[in-house]
Amino acid sequence: MKKLFAMLLALAMALACASGVAETAAEPETWYSLNESEEIVTVRLPANATTGYEWTYEISDPAKLEVVSAEYIPDENRERLAGVGGTYVASFRGTFEKFGFASVKFTYARSFETDGDRLVRTLYLFVVENNQLQVVPWYELSAENKVLTVRLDSAQGDKGGSWLFSCSNDSLELLTMETIENENNEQWVASFASLSGHTGDVSIKIVHIPAGQSDPDDTRELKLTVSDDAALSILCD
Repeated sequence: MKKLFAMLLALAMALACASGVAETAAEPETWYSLNESEEIVTVRLPANATTGYEWTYEISDPAKLEVVSAEYIPDENRERLAGVGGTYVASFRGTFEKFGFASVKFTYARSFETDGDRLVRTLYLFVVENNQLQVVPWYELSAENKVLTVRLDSAQGDKGGSWLFSCSNDSLELLTMETIENENNEQWVASFASLSGHTGDVSIKIVHIPAGQSDPDDTRELKLTVSDDAALSILCD
């Protein structure tokens, strides 16, 4: 996973140098954008078709979101060099049929490898009744990258229910967990930090269980790495 992420990060840096824009794959706010009317969201992810890897997408609720276009755009290669990468560009919009929360999961993998390395990025959206889209940020790292804070709507529409979390190992500890009432909704807010002496990769899985049900209707996962100084870095979401 680290090898694949490093490869994508290098691709993103190459794209930034070519375009003059300082963007990297590690910065979630740079890989998607809304058009002026906020009705179409476009995703741009570094890729390299020569490696056999490709991006695919999965829409959580096709009744809310639909794809407008999806394509791989090779970088300009006047010298015809081998192994030159490109950018995966995909656009999505609301369907006018259904509104509310929806997500698009992007997976970068080789189609012929079932157990190979892969990178997953997920874009969370809210489709408004006028068909405008709102990107829903749900996690952030502190300025020192020592604390991860997650904020998720408690109500999830009118279904009610609760959020539950689990960690893949003991590298993270829960600092705080509470429900905060805002003007328009309630949010489940939880903060995590690394345990002293723990380093390496860790993932945290968060699920929403609707009231009166046993199966989750929303699942989110973050993969992180903990450095020697206890700083956290997001590997993928």
